[in-house]
Amino acid sequence: GGWAFAFRREDEILRADGVAEAWAVKGPWAMPESVVYDPAAEVCYVSNYFNDGREYISQVSPAGRVLVREWVTGLRMPTGMCVKGGTLYAVDRTGLNVIDTVKRVIKEKIPLSGVRNPNDVAIDANGNLYISDTPGNAVWRYSGGRLQKWLDGLDGPNGLCCEEGRLLVGQNARILAADLRTGALTPLADFEPGSNIDGLQTDGRGNTLASDYRGKLYLVRPDGSKTRILDTSTPGASIADFAFVPGRRMVVVPTLSDNSVVAYSVQIREKPD
Repeated sequence: GGWAFAFRREDEILRADGVAEAWAVKGPWAMPESVVYDPAAEVCYVSNYFNDGREYISQVSPAGRVLVREWVTGLRMPTGMCVKGGTLYAVDRTGLNVIDTVKRVIKEKIPLSGVRNPNDVAIDANGNLYISDTPGNAVWRYSGGRLQKWLDGLDGPNGLCCEEGRLLVGQNARILAADLRTGALTPLADFEPGSNIDGLQTDGRGNTLASDYRGKLYLVRPDGSKTRILDTSTPGASIADFAFVPGRRMVVVPTLSDNSVVAYSVQIREKPD
């Protein structure tokens, strides 16, 4: 028998050497769920997940200035996004929204028949779109006007990221790599039990940045070794589907229920846990 005490700082945020907060914006959002960077326009888009049926996408500068709060409206609980050229693709409860980034209009809504709950979307070099269906345990592909189930039998797939020749799939405590030609799956990295890999981005140096929604951000190397570079779980701030801005070496993090968007400069040492 005996007594034991444990102490912790309720607002403690763990940052690896070389990771520093660049800016934070709290308040103008409606549960920010996903951020994507548009290199052509040099802006970020933020999907606002819940606003009593009046959800929208915001536009913010990489320096943290909210350019247009309700940049595009007419969505229903939007989540993942990707951008190519002058087109932003955003999934919501009604399907896949095809948005003209110059005219700021939804030019097409593509139904996603058979998809139980679209979560994230990614695009490959050929313009094929991939949509994760978390409760359906599948990834769907939209190509040439046709939607088909491309990967099945997964375990709660969430975050997606296309890189050369493969699609990265975050599912709970694992990242899988799917060959874009054959669909063959290869494990890339495993995480602690209870993880929920929500955001995936390549860093331009051969590594992958991966967020556990519970408030942890990792750098994952090609061999699967990883470093936890940011941890906001103690104050209870989530790290949802984040963006990476290559020119600034910066991640832009939506926190969903904390109703803030926070950016961090990422210049870390190459050292695995």
